[in-house]
Amino acid sequence: MINVDKILENLDEFPTLPTIYSNLLECISNPRSTVNDVAQIISRDQSAALKILKSVNSPLYGVSKKVETIKDAVFHLGFNEIKNLVVALSVVTTFKNIKATKNFSLLEFWKHSVAVGVISKLIGVTCGEKNTENYFLAGVIHDIGKLFFVQFFNEEYDKVIENAFSSKIELSKAEMNYFGVNHIQIGEKIAVKWQLPVVFRSVIKHYQDLDFENGNSMITTSVALADYIADLLELGLRNNGTTFKPNPKIWEVLKLNKGDLLELYPKIIENYNQSIQILIVN
Repeated sequence: MINVDKILENLDEFPTLPTIYSNLLECISNPRSTVNDVAQIISRDQSAALKILKSVNSPLYGVSKKVETIKDAVFHLGFNEIKNLVVALSVVTTFKNIKATKNFSLLEFWKHSVAVGVISKLIGVTCGEKNTENYFLAGVIHDIGKLFFVQFFNEEYDKVIENAFSSKIELSKAEMNYFGVNHIQIGEKIAVKWQLPVVFRSVIKHYQDLDFENGNSMITTSVALADYIADLLELGLRNNGTTFKPNPKIWEVLKLNKGDLLELYPKIIENYNQSIQILIVN
């Protein structure tokens, strides 16, 4: 087992989010900020602005009228939803050149992550949640800690993934056995480093280990189910190729019937395909 303290030292070198995010964070936290202020920050990054317009006009956000300006995009989605979309775009861009391994494909990782984001948001809407602005980003970053291992312990992590696959155990357990820390714990620390709201830290920490005795938030439960569905539909391949069924109580918490998910299938595929094209391919 590698020394845990030595592992955690690498967190200081883990990439931070681009300047656009910190500028947005500062702007949004100012009660005097306007839609114009937020739009101006986004518009300075032409690549991000273009992808945001494409995203806002995709089925994922369900805006009835075509949005043609960043100002209108901010108006329709609101400050927090726009900020979350910027984070999602920034995270994918920041790690686009990370070195893959025999057992880890960055493309498949992002496909899975985006699928979980798309499905999480659709589950939230289907459950009647009025505020689903955090669902997509929560799904996209739920496994962000894996990229830490790929970046700093590339060869070792490849062996850990292979061991999880051959032993048919959760990857987080294989990570713990080898590193003394897993991607869930690392992911939570990354969320703190990036100054993401507590809700995202909570999702990362608990989505694999739901607490049915003390209650789970709807967003965490939605991400947990979305993670399973994405595996089941093979939307991006998980590293160890093993799908673990969620606790049956998850259906009670979300008050969903399995038939509800069958009806969601066309939307899942449509939103997933468009989101992949916007966030990853282009």
